[in-house]
Amino acid sequence: MDKSMPICRNLPELPLNTFLTERRMSALGNDIVSIPRIASLLTRGGDRFMRRCFTPAEVSDCLGKANPPVHFAGRWAAKEAVFKALRLKWDRPFSWKEIEIVSGPDHAPLVRLSPAILKRYPPDQVPEILLSISHCSEYAYAVALALTGQKSEVKR
Repeated sequence: MDKSMPICRNLPELPLNTFLTERRMSALGNDIVSIPRIASLLTRGGDRFMRRCFTPAEVSDCLGKANPPVHFAGRWAAKEAVFKALRLKWDRPFSWKEIEIVSGPDHAPLVRLSPAILKRYPPDQVPEILLSISHCSEYAYAVALALTGQKSEVKR
């Protein structure tokens, strides 16, 4: 590899004083789920699994897709990733419905947290969750990034 070549290409050139302020990564969570395993759970006890782990909106959205097991697996991986990014513990009763994964206006995944989870944080310290979900034929994968601090403007 030519050491004189830049590692990253096609990045926008920003002035040196361009930065985001008062934001920091609190934690990162990820998870990988077997799509055939989720398909099997849906086949064997679909209603029970869906009712226990997903909100009605999540169930409706996944069932409305061409290949529901892929979307249920993606949502399940996302819930696990968010759980890890928020560093939640099993110190109280918890329902997987307390973490809801919804599609945003641009179809990007968004996270809705229950009031019970939100109560764990001071109002000005609730993390913003950035979420990415992907899949191939066998696996669904999700990464969640928890950001803390005040949302800020780009300073120039």
